[in-house]
Amino acid sequence: KTQNRWNSDQLEFKPTGIRYLSEIREKLCKELLIILDIASLNEHLVARIDELVKAHPGTCNLLIKVVDNDQRIEVGLLSRSLRVAPANTLLNGLRLLDGVHCKVA
Repeated sequence: KTQNRWNSDQLEFKPTGIRYLSEIREKLCKELLIILDIASLNEHLVARIDELVKAHPGTCNLLIKVVDNDQRIEVGLLSRSLRVAPANTLLNGLRLLDGVHCKVA
């Protein structure tokens, strides 16, 4: 909250609450977007993503976007049955995979 200081034109900042960053991510995260390059898409990659997602159940929607950069085509997929928790282990595991990018929103 910001307000003018008493007897002054200067602004004063007063925090109204304090939360841990890990709690904020868990509470405010609405979705996890996984972007897959179609050139690197194979059975092993899909199995690895499936393992990571099932190991981190949570409340965030899971969106998958398959991208073909050559043809400039994108297909968006929404998982209705799986929801994930945006844990560091999940995000780091996805970032280690070739052709996979992820965004938390």
